[in-house]
Amino acid sequence: MTAPNPVKGEVRFETEDGRSFVAVFDIDALCAMEDLRDRPAPEFVTYVARGRVGYIVDALWAALRRHHPKLTRPEVAGMVLNIRGKKAMDLVLEGLKAAFPAAGDSESQGEAPADPPLAPDAGG
Repeated sequence: MTAPNPVKGEVRFETEDGRSFVAVFDIDALCAMEDLRDRPAPEFVTYVARGRVGYIVDALWAALRRHHPKLTRPEVAGMVLNIRGKKAMDLVLEGLKAAFPAAGDSESQGEAPADPPLAPDAGG
C-alpha cells in the first residue's frame, strides 16, 4: 500500500489490535457525511470538533469506504475507541482539514450553527 497523501485528505491509522486502515476524506466522503445526517459539511465538521461521537463515527465510516468498502458502520463504531496513538476525532479533523481547509475552519466557531430562519410567508 502506498503512503497516504494528506493533501488529498488521506490518513492512515492502526487499531490497538494491529489492523491498518486508510481513510480518505474526499468529496465522496463529504457527500456521504452530509447524506447520513442531512447536514451541510461545515455544520457536520462543527459537530465533529465538538466531540459528537455519532458524527465522528459517520465521518470515519464515510472516509473508510474507498479502501475498506466492506466495513460496516457498527464495525467502525467499535474501532473508534481503539485507534492507536490518536483520538478518532483528531484523525477525522486532520483528514478534513487537509482535504478541505475551509471546512476545518468551522470548528473555531465554538457552537453548532442554529437552524436557518424560516422563509417569509409568500402569502403576505
